Amino acid sequence: MGAMFRGLAVALITGCLVHGGQAVAERAPTVLVEVAATVGDQVIFDSEVRFRLRASGKKVTAQGWTAALAEMVDELLWVRESKRLGIQISDREVDEAIDTVIKQNNLSLLEFEKQLESVGYDMATYRRDVIRQLQELKARFRIGDDGAQKKWLEQARKRAQIDIRRAKP
Repeated sequence: MGAMFRGLAVALITGCLVHGGQAVAERAPTVLVEVAATVGDQVIFDSEVRFRLRASGKKVTAQGWTAALAEMVDELLWVRESKRLGIQISDREVDEAIDTVIKQNNLSLLEFEKQLESVGYDMATYRRDVIRQLQELKARFRIGDDGAQKKWLEQARKRAQIDIRRAKP
């Protein structure tokens, strides 16, 4: 029984390799997740860069992709600094920021959520983005004026281990 089972298993595996293998061999490999950049131990994925461009209504071009990625790298550096400084963002601050955006756009909460969905966001993702933006703003405020912020960012870029991959629009 054991020998017969092994023989059947070998035949099935061989059949899969012979028949299924041709289709696999003829297709180019599909990359499921592509890294756009690493900033130390943090990763920015190509899909995140593309999502950022689409959500902002911009076309995915090499120039746009590169600019969006650079912006995302800088945001990561600011968020890191906010954490280093011990900056905390409360739920109340996030709620107030979202309420302000909703009021400025004369929308109800339901209409706002539908607008988010139309560009591929949900409220949880939007809240995380608002937290990140508030962290960045508070860190910038602590650093000082525009000149001090630019100087800090240049130094942070030099200190950080940033590995940017080739743009693929």
